[in-house]
Amino acid sequence: VVSGDGFDETVGAMSLYVADLPMAQAEDHSTIDVLDSVDSTVAHSLSLISTRSGLFVPSVARIADTDLSALLILGSLQIDPTFRGNGLGLEAIEIACKRFSLGCSIAVLTAFPTQWEGRVAEGPSQFKRDRAKLMAYYSRAGFKPILDNGLMVRRLDY
Repeated sequence: VVSGDGFDETVGAMSLYVADLPMAQAEDHSTIDVLDSVDSTVAHSLSLISTRSGLFVPSVARIADTDLSALLILGSLQIDPTFRGNGLGLEAIEIACKRFSLGCSIAVLTAFPTQWEGRVAEGPSQFKRDRAKLMAYYSRAGFKPILDNGLMVRRLDY
């Protein structure tokens, strides 16, 4: 919602999750089971965790500066076409990272152009170009690609 003098306008929607992995581990729950229990958005984060140790894989541990922490998982981000091109998506990401980062060392998202939902096979080359464009956009918010499947992470220092 964008608010101003006498107006409120819904400009898009975002979903996010906080996965408290140390708490899960302390309560004898598998970190992998926790990430695989909600939906496919959260399950994409499974590749951040070692199946053997249940801790962050080394490349993620270096970014997070820890073996395991809570994760801020940014799910879908959709800005109404009328409002695109004004930096609102990046602003929404920044606000979410600041507001929901308590106890999280990293934020994670998957760069997946929503117009390709269920249609990737129709144009895999164009999908890759669109995903690369989206990844470049998210990199402006400090996210770095961690795998070639569009998964990106950002250290949180709030």
